[in-house]
Amino acid sequence: MSVSNLSTVVVSAKEKSYLEWFKCRTAVKLPGIFVSTFWDTLVFQATVDEPAVLHAVLALSAVHKNEILHGNRVRGQESLLDAQEKFMLYHYSKAINCLQPHFSAKNSASVRVALVTCVVFVCLELLRGHYQTAQAHLRNGVEILREIRACPNSGDNQLLALQFSHAPVDDWIADALSSLFTGVALFNPADQNTYLCLHAVEPELLGTKFESINQAKQHLDHLLNEGFVLSNQYRKQGNMQSSSNLMSRQRHIRAKLSSWLLVHNASKASLLAQLPVQMGFAHQLLRNYHTMASIMVDTSPTPTCEARFDPHAEDFVSIIDRSIGLWKIIYNSKVTQTIYGHPPEEANGIIEMGWIPPLYYVALKCRVHRVRLHAIRLLEASPHREGIWVATIVAAVARKVMQMEEGHFYEGLSLEDDFPICSSPKESHLLLPALPEQRRIQEVQLVLPDDPVGKVLLRYRQRNEAGLWEVYEREYDVRCRCWR
Repeated sequence: MSVSNLSTVVVSAKEKSYLEWFKCRTAVKLPGIFVSTFWDTLVFQATVDEPAVLHAVLALSAVHKNEILHGNRVRGQESLLDAQEKFMLYHYSKAINCLQPHFSAKNSASVRVALVTCVVFVCLELLRGHYQTAQAHLRNGVEILREIRACPNSGDNQLLALQFSHAPVDDWIADALSSLFTGVALFNPADQNTYLCLHAVEPELLGTKFESINQAKQHLDHLLNEGFVLSNQYRKQGNMQSSSNLMSRQRHIRAKLSSWLLVHNASKASLLAQLPVQMGFAHQLLRNYHTMASIMVDTSPTPTCEARFDPHAEDFVSIIDRSIGLWKIIYNSKVTQTIYGHPPEEANGIIEMGWIPPLYYVALKCRVHRVRLHAIRLLEASPHREGIWVATIVAAVARKVMQMEEGHFYEGLSLEDDFPICSSPKESHLLLPALPEQRRIQEVQLVLPDDPVGKVLLRYRQRNEAGLWEVYEREYDVRCRCWR
């Protein structure tokens, strides 16, 4: 598809150059390893006839191009950036203005235009580092989906299950929003009131094989959201005896996770035959999310006891082992070029979930020093972004939590913290004395700024000297990379 075919509205050479960048770089890069019909097909089609989408795409392209070409520039070298910023803001404003008639019309075509533009706005703001604005756009998009596609009588106020649509375009849009929303939900699970899934899929309806890696991901996203809801319901219940309903739901989600793994393993050979490098990467990535979801569901009945994670030490190690393999792929320039179409030094930002969330989960929930430190070091070794997840920020938070929990507890022991990053944890590393429950932190929450160099608020619970729970707050300065 040539740029001249992308839109009948664009006339300037400058706008055509930004559309060319979007087609060759942005739309290829942002979805990460997973193929997205939303970015491959739908957005291109929408730019032809819908000015709102066209202007939103031009704004997004400008932000992405600026990130790639000038993301590492020091402040003070901003003359070129100012012109690019003006171009972005002009088309951002035009996109918003062009949306107004669609908000009034409220027909299916207008709703689709609004939702497509919403997804582009979310991605644009995430790349700009305006995290609060991005989440506001995302909530607006989810509310529109709730109004038009929520399953009646779904039986759960927290889990927004969407009805099947006869139009594939509706599922492409919903899938894009769902992926973004799941990434945000993973970031602060206890802070969410709604969780989103495309369709409610029972284990017996999975079939014997996944037709694509994207289908496997969609089903796993749904199970992650179910796990979030279960964990939150147990958390609200506190130390009260588990109800039979919650225990039944836990068994049901476990069964679905087991079915997913069986089908995923049965699909591995056929998926790898399509694109060996890409599918191999995606397979390991999804296995990490499956392990994380399984731990989450298994530990949900005892939300106030952090020691509930200790029996899962080997599961945490399996996430580290797979992540080492992913790290080797990411930093193999030829492989990265094959997967993403660009060298690793440009692989600094995608909007799809990647390897960051499972590593962050290990760093917070695994109290085996060697294992959690390995997760932190892997995060620090790959300073990129995945949607709302910024590796440098979550690595700093995870290291701070580890330091606050451990203090001088392991003083005098040989910890060997300078291990090679590609060396797997050994069984002997699991034999360190267990960190006392009294020292462990709960309910870590992050409030991201609406400015790429703003301050991150860390909020958490920890027992005081009297053994009572208290809520504490710390502030992380992104600009100087220090805690206050």
